[in-house]
Amino acid sequence: MVVPELPQELIDAIVEEVAEPSLAACSLAATSFVVSSQRRIFSSMTLRGIRSYEKASRLLAGSPHLGKYVRYLVVDLRGVPENYAEIPIILGPLIEIEFLAIEGEPTIDDLAPKLAQNLRVLDLLSVPTLRCLALDLIVIPSSAILRAFSSLEQVIISRSTISQPEEQCEITDPGNIWHLKVLGDGWDGATYSFVLQPRLHKLLQYLVRFSIAYPPVPETVLPHLLQFLAACSESLEYLEIELESPPALPTLPTLGVLELLLDVELTKSPNEFHSIVSSAVSSTPHVEVLIFAILDRPDGPHRPNRQQWTQRSPAEWAALDSTLMDMSDLDEIEFSLRSFGNSDETRFNAFVEFIEAHLPRVMEAGFLGFIYRPHGQDTFVE
Repeated sequence: MVVPELPQELIDAIVEEVAEPSLAACSLAATSFVVSSQRRIFSSMTLRGIRSYEKASRLLAGSPHLGKYVRYLVVDLRGVPENYAEIPIILGPLIEIEFLAIEGEPTIDDLAPKLAQNLRVLDLLSVPTLRCLALDLIVIPSSAILRAFSSLEQVIISRSTISQPEEQCEITDPGNIWHLKVLGDGWDGATYSFVLQPRLHKLLQYLVRFSIAYPPVPETVLPHLLQFLAACSESLEYLEIELESPPALPTLPTLGVLELLLDVELTKSPNEFHSIVSSAVSSTPHVEVLIFAILDRPDGPHRPNRQQWTQRSPAEWAALDSTLMDMSDLDEIEFSLRSFGNSDETRFNAFVEFIEAHLPRVMEAGFLGFIYRPHGQDTFVE
């Protein structure tokens, strides 16, 4: 069968509509479909487990041209030997990646130089097309973090430790980074201190979106955080934060969106919850979107009576309902339930009904929004 010659734009559009399981067959339909199909088939690559490394190495050694199609790469270093020979074979052809996630699983006894044992992975930070970096359970040199802040657009540091934080180098130019998420303070408590240090203010002065949480920011770190926020106040639009003492929320720069992370235990006391919300309102009086992310942590000996979202006492929330209605610049109030286990639609529906019943004026005004997502589901912003 002879396939008529079609414009490449039309071929790309056709292949874009093909379901993923059928892409391999699509690439065999005609020579003109090969490139478009391969571009989708190899757009993402996950290296998790030795067999996946071996398979990727054989593939790219035999067909290195496929490497230029990889845009999203996940590198899981758990169980990977030191100076693993397959890594440079795989990474060499990846000349156009845009998103890089590096994962590990260090232990207290081995703060795993798993990354230090395979530093060739960090060569990817020099790929000109790279825009986003995510780190999870990794010990990473401070020099690599500074490179990321200087050249990338988005960086997520989750449960990772920055080594050699005492390294000093002159920072003269602002970075390109506009989205920074710091989740977890590392094993030595130095990650927050490193990110918030004054010498990085210039590098991070164009931040638009900043998240700092898990664990809550302790009161001892608050002065450094406020200095940091002041340094990027002209560009900052979105702040996500979990504080050690939520009622003590400091005065913040003018924001478009404030997302306050709160332990579910705090919702059991209407007076305490109202105090937290009032503090958030007073700290950013001109905020347009206010998000309360309730961390729905599981039961345990220290929290025997889980919030059930069934008891209705709207009168106890009347003051909070009025406080939110009095915010002149507010466009939306969003309540988010963050689960720490399997998705529970019934529990989320009860949560929505609970909030709607306790904030009737806000609900009637059309300000309320709701979202449900698992805790730890952190991704890059499109």
